[in-house]
Amino acid sequence: MTSVFNLEDSLVIGHDYIQERNRWFAVIWSETGLGKSYLSLGFPPPLYIYSLDTDGPFPALRKKIKDNELRPDQVFITEGWKACFGNDIPFVMKPSDYSKIWKYSLDWIEAVSKEHGNSGGTMIIDAASTLWKICSEVTVEPRKKAAEAAKQKFLQFDWKYANEAFSTPIKGVRATGLNLVLLNQASEIHNAKGQATGLYRYHGNKTVREEADIVIRIGIDQNPKDLSIKSRWILVEKCRDDNSLIGAVLRDGEVDFSGIEDMLIGTEIPDERMEVLAIGDRLDETAGLDDEEKK
Repeated sequence: MTSVFNLEDSLVIGHDYIQERNRWFAVIWSETGLGKSYLSLGFPPPLYIYSLDTDGPFPALRKKIKDNELRPDQVFITEGWKACFGNDIPFVMKPSDYSKIWKYSLDWIEAVSKEHGNSGGTMIIDAASTLWKICSEVTVEPRKKAAEAAKQKFLQFDWKYANEAFSTPIKGVRATGLNLVLLNQASEIHNAKGQATGLYRYHGNKTVREEADIVIRIGIDQNPKDLSIKSRWILVEKCRDDNSLIGAVLRDGEVDFSGIEDMLIGTEIPDERMEVLAIGDRLDETAGLDDEEKK
C-alpha cells in the first residue's frame, strides 16, 4: 500500500508550535535534604511522580498541601519498588530483579506519556540517579561479566548502550506536552588519596543532563558558627536557550518554579551570579569513583 505524502498536514504554524512546545525539561540536583522534591512540586500540575526513593516526596508533598500551594487531587504518585514487587521487595537485588524494575519503569514512563501527554502537566522522576543505576545494571553489567569471562578488557565505549537505553524514553516524553523534571543526587568527591573533600558533583546520567533545557543545583549558605541555614539558593549550571543565564542565582523566596520560569522567559533576570565550576577539576576527580561516575 502506497502512502500519500501531504506537506500541508506536516506543517505547523509558528504560533501553534510555540504554544505546543512551551514546556520545560529540567534536571535538578543537590545533596540529600536540600529541597529537590519540594522545588519539583511547584511545576505545573497535574504532577505524575515516579518515586524510587524510600521516603519519596511525602514530606515535601505534605508541606505543599498544608500550605495550600497544591491540591491533593493534582498529584499522582507511583512508588516504583512497591508497584513492581508488591510486598516482596528484594533486600539483595539479582540481575533478574534489576531487569524487572527497569522494564516496569519503562512501561510507566510510556503509559503516562501516552495517556496524559496531551493534557499538560509535569512528569517527575525521583530519583533519576537511581533509575540510571538500574539502567546501568541491566545494560552494562552483563557486558562487563561477558568481557571478564572471555578474559577481555571491558571497553568504556560500551557505556553507549546504557546511555542510549536511558535517553530513549526521555526523548519519548519530550515529544509530548508534559514538562519533565529529573531529580538527581550528589556524590562526594574524593581526592587521589581517597579522602573526602567536602565537594560534591552531579550524580546521574550525563547524556540527559546535556539534553536538558536547564540544569539547576540547589545549595545553602550556612552560618559557620552554629551551622544554621542563612539562605537557600539555586544555581543555573546550564541553560540551552540563554547561555547568559549560566551562573545566575535565585535565593529564598524566588526558589520556585515561577522564579525559574520568569528567568527563562526573560521577565526577570537575576543580578546575582555565582561561578559555575566543573567541580573536581582542581582535584583528581576520577579517584575513588566507579566506572559509572567516571563517564
